Amino acid sequence: MKKNSSKWLIVLIAVVMVMTACSKNKDSNPTSTGESTGTGKTTKLTAFSEQPARISSYNDNLLTQKIEKKLGIDIDFQTAPSEGAKDKQNLILASGDYPAAFIGGDFSKVDQLKYGALGVLVPLNDLIEEYGPNIKKAFVENPSLKAGITTPDGKIYALPGLDGCWHCYWPAKSWINEDWLKVLNMDMPTTTEEYEKVLLAMKNNDPNKNGKADEVPLSGYTSTGSDWGNPITFLMNAFVYTDPSNYLKLDNGKADLVADNEEWKQGLTYIKGLYDKGLIDQQAFTQNMEGLQKTAMNPDGVILGDFGDLWNGDIVTIYEEAVDQRWNQYVAVPPLKGPNGAQFSTYNGYRVPNGKFAITDKASKEQAIAAIKVADYLYTMEGALDNFQGVDGWVVPKEEQVGTNGKPALYTNPEGAATDWDAPTKTQWENGFYYMPIDLFHGRVSSQDMEVQEGNEVRLYNENLKYSGHEPAEDVRLPDIFINPDAAQSVAEMSTVINAYIKQNAVSFVIGQKDLNKDWDAYVKGIQDMDAAKYLKVYQDALDSYK
Repeated sequence: MKKNSSKWLIVLIAVVMVMTACSKNKDSNPTSTGESTGTGKTTKLTAFSEQPARISSYNDNLLTQKIEKKLGIDIDFQTAPSEGAKDKQNLILASGDYPAAFIGGDFSKVDQLKYGALGVLVPLNDLIEEYGPNIKKAFVENPSLKAGITTPDGKIYALPGLDGCWHCYWPAKSWINEDWLKVLNMDMPTTTEEYEKVLLAMKNNDPNKNGKADEVPLSGYTSTGSDWGNPITFLMNAFVYTDPSNYLKLDNGKADLVADNEEWKQGLTYIKGLYDKGLIDQQAFTQNMEGLQKTAMNPDGVILGDFGDLWNGDIVTIYEEAVDQRWNQYVAVPPLKGPNGAQFSTYNGYRVPNGKFAITDKASKEQAIAAIKVADYLYTMEGALDNFQGVDGWVVPKEEQVGTNGKPALYTNPEGAATDWDAPTKTQWENGFYYMPIDLFHGRVSSQDMEVQEGNEVRLYNENLKYSGHEPAEDVRLPDIFINPDAAQSVAEMSTVINAYIKQNAVSFVIGQKDLNKDWDAYVKGIQDMDAAKYLKVYQDALDSYK
C-alpha cells in the first residue's frame, strides 16, 4: 500500500510541474493579446462606434463574438450611423453620458488635447506598455505613427486605424496615355521641358488616328475635399514642394507659405505657358470628377492624353465594361524635374489619421485593461483582417501564391466568398479601426497580369515606385503636429480662407484673368492681409512644442 502511495505522489508532482510550466510559457508570450484566463470571470465593457450601413449589428456580430470569447469580455456597443457618428460622439461627450471606451470613434488632434485636458480621455501610455505588445511593435515598425499621436507633453490619448494604402501616400499623380506615347514614338517625359513637348505632339500629331483634331492633351478636375486632380498640384511640384492641404513647408526650421515666393511664380509661368498653347483643357479648373470621366470615357474613342488623380481607375472607370479596356492604357508620369532641379511629389505617408480608439474616465481598471487588449488584437494581422475582410472573409494562402508587391502572399479570400461590398453583413465591424501596415495591405493574393482588372493593384504598386523617393525630406515637410485647441478654430478658419485664395488666384493667373507681372505684388499683399503672419505663428508655436 505504501509503495502504491509513493507512485501516485510522484505522478501528482509531475502533473503539477507540467501545469506550472505551461502557465509560465503562456504568460511569457511577448505577442499575447491577453487571452481569457479561463477563470470564468467576464469583464463587461461599454463602447461607442460608428456603424456603416451594411453592418447589420455590432452586438450580434461574428467579430464581436470572437473578441469576447478570446479576451473574456462582454462588449455592449452603442452605435450611430457612420454619416452622423461624429455629431453623436460630440453629443454624448457633452452630456457626460459616454461609455468606457470608443472603438470606432473620431478624435482629431484638437479633440485629443481638449478631452485629454478635461480628463475625459485617459492617457494610454502605461496601458500600452503593459498590455499592448502589438501596439508597441507597430510603433517600432512605423515611428511616424507614435510621433503623430503623442501630444507635446508626451501623452497618448487615442489610437488611429491605419490603412497601408501605399499608392495613397502620393496622391497627386499624373496619368498619361502610354499607347499614345508609342504612336508618337516618344519616351516618357522626365522634365518639364520634355513634358511640354509630349503635350504638343498629342495636340498636333493625331495620336488617336481618327483624322480629327479632337485630342485633349491634359485635363483635370476640382474637388472641395482635395486638389489631387488639379494639374497645378502635380506640375507645381517641379518648382516648389506643394501640398494643397495647407501650402506650407519648412524653411530652415520655420513654417513658411510656398505660394508667395519666386518658385511659385515660376511654376505659374510655366503652367500658363501650357494653357496658352492649348495644351490644358479649359474645363480642367472648373469641372468635377464626373466631368473628367466623361472626357476619359468618350464613347467615340480615346481623346484624353493625360490627367491628374490619385489612381487611374477613378477616371478611366475600371469597373465599367469598356470594349477598348482603355484603363490599362494609362500609366503614371514620374515626378517631373523642373528647371531649377526641384522634383517633388505631394506626400501623405507621414500623416496619422484621426484617433479611432480611446478610453474614458468612466472605465474601471479592469475595463481599461480589457479595452486596450481589444485595441491590441486589432493591431495584429489576424485582428486587422477580421475587421477589414470579415472573420470568415480571409484564409491563409497557398505557399506559391504572391501578393501585390510580388512577395509571398499573407492572405486571400476563400473560394465562393461574397464579392458584393454593399451586401449586409455581420462578420466584421468595418469601422476603420485596425492596423494594416504596407506589407499587409499588399499581402493579398493578386493576379500578376496587369492587363486584366484583377491585376490593377499590381499596376498601381509598380507605378507608385516612380514616386517613392520623391517625397520631401523631413526638413522640408511640415510634421504632423498638434495645434493648441485655443487657436485651432481660428487657424482652421484662416486656413480655409488662405487656401481658397491661393487656389483661386493660381487658376486666375494660369488662364489669364490676372497678369503675373502686373498683379503679383497685389496678390502677395492679399495673403499678408489675411493675417498670414498670425497663421504661421500658430504653426511655429506648435512646431516648437513638437521639438
